[in-house]
Amino acid sequence: MATLHDFGFSPYIEDTISDKRSTPEPCVVSFFDRVNLDDNLINILFEQRALVVQPVGASANENISLDGIRSIKLAIPVNIKRSVDHFRKRGISVHAIGRRLPFNLKYRDGQMLAGELHGYGMAQGGLGIYLVHENGGETERGIRCYFPVSSIDTFTVGEHLGKVLLEQKDLTEAGLQTALAVQRKLRAQKLGHILLEKRVVDQQQLEQAIREQATAPVRRLGEVLIETGLISEEQLHAALDEQGRRRGKPLGEILTEMGLVSKDVIREVLAQKLGKETDNTLVKLVNKIVLDAKDQGASDIHIEPRPGKENTRIRFRRDGILYDYLEVPSRFRSALISRVKIMANLDISERRRAQDGKIDFKRFGPARIELRVATIPTNNNLESVVLRILTSTKPLPLDKLQLAPHVLESLRTLAETPYGLILVCGPTGSGKTTTLHSIVGHINTPERKIWTAEDPVEITQPGLSQVQVNTKIGWTFATALRSFLRADPDVIVVGEMRDQETAQIGVEASLTGHLVLSTLHTNSAAESVTRLLDMGLDPFNFADALLCVLAQRLARRLCPDCKLSRPADEAAVAALAQEYCLGTALEPATVIETWNKAYATKGRIMLNAAAGCKECGKTGFRGRIAIHELLVVTPTIRHLIRMKSPVSEIVPVAMANGMRTLKQDGIEKVLQGFTTIERVRAVCS
Repeated sequence: MATLHDFGFSPYIEDTISDKRSTPEPCVVSFFDRVNLDDNLINILFEQRALVVQPVGASANENISLDGIRSIKLAIPVNIKRSVDHFRKRGISVHAIGRRLPFNLKYRDGQMLAGELHGYGMAQGGLGIYLVHENGGETERGIRCYFPVSSIDTFTVGEHLGKVLLEQKDLTEAGLQTALAVQRKLRAQKLGHILLEKRVVDQQQLEQAIREQATAPVRRLGEVLIETGLISEEQLHAALDEQGRRRGKPLGEILTEMGLVSKDVIREVLAQKLGKETDNTLVKLVNKIVLDAKDQGASDIHIEPRPGKENTRIRFRRDGILYDYLEVPSRFRSALISRVKIMANLDISERRRAQDGKIDFKRFGPARIELRVATIPTNNNLESVVLRILTSTKPLPLDKLQLAPHVLESLRTLAETPYGLILVCGPTGSGKTTTLHSIVGHINTPERKIWTAEDPVEITQPGLSQVQVNTKIGWTFATALRSFLRADPDVIVVGEMRDQETAQIGVEASLTGHLVLSTLHTNSAAESVTRLLDMGLDPFNFADALLCVLAQRLARRLCPDCKLSRPADEAAVAALAQEYCLGTALEPATVIETWNKAYATKGRIMLNAAAGCKECGKTGFRGRIAIHELLVVTPTIRHLIRMKSPVSEIVPVAMANGMRTLKQDGIEKVLQGFTTIERVRAVCS
């Protein structure tokens, strides 16, 4: 990782520098779309396209992307000769001028900057200049200013060539305008220009724009070096002549051997000017990915780099299934991941360890979206990134969860109990939080004080006191729960019972006059009971506290616009009934008789199948439906908990008291036309 000393950004430069420590320097950072910042510059991470600054008055450092930055101006003047010598010793070409010269710089948004400078140089993906310091003498001291190359449209030193020719009467005004028009036409388009011209609005256009950029003709190296003032036309011609005598030798190597530019300069010019990571485009690309994911109803965005020159694959998860969205050329992968890391305030230089963070997208784009970010190092020195979309939503009413009537009635009754413990269980992504907030919404009345501890806060509703836990600072579920008990609660919601301490406090709170609701990552309702006992909970206290456990899964829902309904033959119905009764004391014939009364149409039970239409993307499925399993703690169940009985003893008793298993509830939703038996089997092993 480069430091400020490597690029002459320290006021204490000497002829020989071995100390690589970065010295903070006061600076002004100017942006295209933000107010200026007065900070202390710690470092410039050129490869990651980011600044490391320490805000004035703060102790922690902050990463700022070079995206959108106009310039970085350091406040402390330096001795120009010593600074230039430092650059040149490191192979970076600097044009030191023996007198003041005017310069003009045009930013990419058309705004102009004019002034006087003592010297300038192109290095590390940007332009560095020595501004004239008013108290610095004629050529002794100057103010350093750095411009990312992506912020610059044109840069000229001295009088414009056209102006000089006009004054010398070697060129007419009409001729000058014609030449300028041709020059503008010949400028190579960047990927961002292509996207803007095409007014990208959908995935196909975005893919086409990236393909065009990948195959677009690149500009000649010599042309770019002349434009940026790094070499003269005479020097280029001399290098080309040398190249003609040494066929096969790259021009960049010849220019380096001639001492005209360094290898670093060649590398940076090639990276920044010959078709590569443009900053403005990258911002637009990442923003579009997030907005498209939100518009398509995706829950997760997967960014999956592949080795070598293979494209980086981006996929969206919708309704539990991953779909291909876009493939990005391999040369954009590092910049793409760095951009996401910067948005999430992660360490962009750390690629060996997994990192977690969050993005408040309203700071970067036109939507109120929060994203949870996880980066994971993979093989071949790559990183995979997953972004989970955490859109704040309102809770669904309890009667909109499509609970079976007896489950809905029991939950309503138990939720209105003044104290006790209610658990919702299931794997990640099974809708536990949605159900939990629906239960809370049912009892969220003005006379109740309800505290919630969540990670993250995904669903909000008026009247709740919601808390975001932060394990990095020790603000855990357990510590939040202890604080709630001192804050006069009626109802306490704990996002997850992850450990014995949280579970123990939750049980104690439910035994002291509070209603406690939480979630657990278990496969079934009965398994939740044994899991908490295995954590070390006192079985007598736990048995007295527990009111019920609701297990759930999410199955893919048939598209209502194209699903196909057909009468089921007797063999299919019999097989379905057999599966429904498996492991229970129920008789298939009795079950079929019940189904005929509840679900038959003109004496026939109907089964539905997926067809596919434009509304569901030809998949036959749109959205998901929850299937449930409610275990209500009766006196008999309570006795079994106290005895630490196994799941095999708890389930038969619960079913005798009216519990339906997840598979049974799923089969009934198949008969109601919501999904297919294959989808139910997929989520109920």
